[in-house]
Amino acid sequence: MSTDFLTALAWCLVTLAWVQATGMGLYGALISTAPKAHQELPVLLRIFFQQTLGLTAFIGVLALLALVHAMTGEILWLLFGTSGLGAAAACWRWMKGNTPRFYPPSLRSASDAIFLIGIFILLMLRAFQAPGHWDDVSYHLPLARLFVEHHGLAVSEYLRFPYFPANMQLLFGAGLLLSGNLLAQMLATLPVFVTLVGLVGFSQWLLGSSAWGYIAGALYLNLLPVRETLGFAYVDYGVALFCTAALLGVAVWQRHGMQGNRWLIFAGLAAGVAGGIKLLGLVFAAVLGLAIWVISRKWRAPWVFGLVCAAAAGGWYVRSYLLSGDPVHPVGGPVFGFYLWSLEDLVSQQNEQARHGVPKHWYNFFAAFSHAHLQVIWVALVAVVLAPRLPRQVVLLWAVLVMFCLFWFNVSQVNRYLMPVLPLACFLAVAVAQELCRATGWPALLTRRIPRQRALLVTMAVWLGVIYLTAPLAREWHKQPAVRAQLNAQPAYLLSRKANEVAAQYGWQMMNVGYENAHYFYNGQLLGDWFGKDRFPDYAIFQDGSWHMRPAPEVLARMQKNDVNLLLIHSGSFAFDAADYGEHFDLLLNAGPGYLYAKKPSSN
Repeated sequence: MSTDFLTALAWCLVTLAWVQATGMGLYGALISTAPKAHQELPVLLRIFFQQTLGLTAFIGVLALLALVHAMTGEILWLLFGTSGLGAAAACWRWMKGNTPRFYPPSLRSASDAIFLIGIFILLMLRAFQAPGHWDDVSYHLPLARLFVEHHGLAVSEYLRFPYFPANMQLLFGAGLLLSGNLLAQMLATLPVFVTLVGLVGFSQWLLGSSAWGYIAGALYLNLLPVRETLGFAYVDYGVALFCTAALLGVAVWQRHGMQGNRWLIFAGLAAGVAGGIKLLGLVFAAVLGLAIWVISRKWRAPWVFGLVCAAAAGGWYVRSYLLSGDPVHPVGGPVFGFYLWSLEDLVSQQNEQARHGVPKHWYNFFAAFSHAHLQVIWVALVAVVLAPRLPRQVVLLWAVLVMFCLFWFNVSQVNRYLMPVLPLACFLAVAVAQELCRATGWPALLTRRIPRQRALLVTMAVWLGVIYLTAPLAREWHKQPAVRAQLNAQPAYLLSRKANEVAAQYGWQMMNVGYENAHYFYNGQLLGDWFGKDRFPDYAIFQDGSWHMRPAPEVLARMQKNDVNLLLIHSGSFAFDAADYGEHFDLLLNAGPGYLYAKKPSSN
């Protein structure tokens, strides 16, 4: 086992312990002091809520440190160290006044612990890979590294979305500070584990069995949007976690008679953190706020939820407004004015988004989920048919799912944009499956001759099913090459490494045309993107159905205006005349479809 992996795993466990301890304190102050606050809530569901609060606190601490430019490794070590000493002192004081009692765990508790530990290790092993899926190295990790380099909040206007909310990038930045890429990817994957804990606990609470929660978790892990980016530094898992937490908090509030504000405050806080990760989090918050208004039939409840949500998420949007004039840059350009992006950029982005999925006609609604490889939503939508036989909280969950899916269908059918409701869809799917089993008496038919062993047989069957569904993750990890080999297989990495080697001679700026995923691998300033500053169309023209680089003298003139000496071209996306470019540039490296050029001294 790699030393880098073990170091990153140790730091991840330290972070998880801090999150859990802090979350327990916050949960005790916010929830457990209220009457009926956590009665009947299973241990795993309480742990899920505590983890959510703990992650919220950790992100909040990182945001405060970033705001005052004190986000350093030493400060994080001090934070964990002092917290550990404080927790040890509190435990010592408690043990002096109380006699510790240890009870053997029940079969269910031991089974849950073993299974969840196994899933955690499996997920962390999945994060043991080289970065380089696409968005992770073209945007998320470069922004996190920018925060690390400046010890706090900073802006690079050469990134595609320089003013987007960045809660998860703060978390990635902490990973880079403490250990490096692997820890950043582990912290990106950690919300998946916490979400699985929530599904198990919620299933035990609402459906009466944690087994269905394990099945829902296995379904979630095997959905295409989850599986294809699992282990990479993507923010979508964080959005899914906090949206799920907000919804489950509202479900508990509804179950307790919609009394008090504590669960609404929790839900608003979780939704606000989701909105501080991605704009889709705000969309989900709006949908959930509407659902709260409908079930409560009062304005006060959605106002409490909305105000807390706005307080938790608002800082990023205020920052965006102060720096760019647009609180939701670049989406709000038509209303607030364009900055960096032009109207053509926004229209081009919208057209690109519209190419995903199926035509937006009502009769294609179900076909859209099939096209996105998310047929589990078909099953989840059936839950409304069985609503009279299911807990009434299922209707709330179903309504939120439908409203969000309608938004997704009409705006952008990128399958990853359904991540906020995928855990919810998996839970509803197993709720339908459970009710069908009850209606048909299927489990009883299989086990009626051996009633004493029935529970054991069903548990074993569930375990085997979950293991079967999660086995592909283990196989994928086992088959993947070493991290260094994965990096060397990426042309963007090889070309960027060469550019780093010659930076002393040619400077720390490089123009790229087609290699946005070189942002993280290049240590200097990478210029060029489809939108914003130094657009690709300024360096290339579209003709005969494909993109072609402009003549070398034109490209050279544009580079000289920016005092840039290095040029990186993706020939697979932008064809060019190698002879023409050879007259004005020196070829430093060709890797795959990539060509790294340096301006010839004679071209000055």
